[in-house]
Amino acid sequence: MEFSKAKKISKYFSEYEVFNSDRANLLGIDNGVTDPTILANIANGSANLDAVREAIGLPIKVNSWFRSKALNNVTPNSSNTSQHMKGEAIDVDLYPSDNMNNKDLAGVISKGNFDQMILYIDKKGGTPRFVHVSYKRDSEKNRNNILVKQKGVSGYQVYNEDTHGKLIRIKPQFKDVVLKIALGVGLVGILAYIVAKLKK
Repeated sequence: MEFSKAKKISKYFSEYEVFNSDRANLLGIDNGVTDPTILANIANGSANLDAVREAIGLPIKVNSWFRSKALNNVTPNSSNTSQHMKGEAIDVDLYPSDNMNNKDLAGVISKGNFDQMILYIDKKGGTPRFVHVSYKRDSEKNRNNILVKQKGVSGYQVYNEDTHGKLIRIKPQFKDVVLKIALGVGLVGILAYIVAKLKK
């Protein structure tokens, strides 16, 4: 399905930016939507991004916006509860600029009322490769939750605005802690078994 770059859904963003997906095109997946709730969520997100665009004064690149369930299922590392499927989440970054980068973009977004923002980085203290942000239509339900996800690191770290995106502390996910404890106990048991055998 083709989407128009000329058809605007808001002042700065087009239908093409919301729905187009190279992966969907390659796999023949229809990534359009007619659900009025999802369309309303998209309109809300675009209004919020318009405000960010006005504040930052630079074009914002949309990497991923709406994902149908079929597209989400074939998107690597996607959650089966992804807000992209609701039209609430957008992955964005700035085009190359001498004046601003994605840390600045995140800083501007953080000044507004949003649901969740995730900064995806490659190394500790690095500039985000892109920024994931979501918005609820009921603004009172927005969590204003900010996370940093570092490539190759299990768990997540909290983004502290005072340090402009530097990672403060690691908070491993509960399942990872349980796994490490289980492995530790298992290794201790194996060593104890070997030592007992050697003593015989």
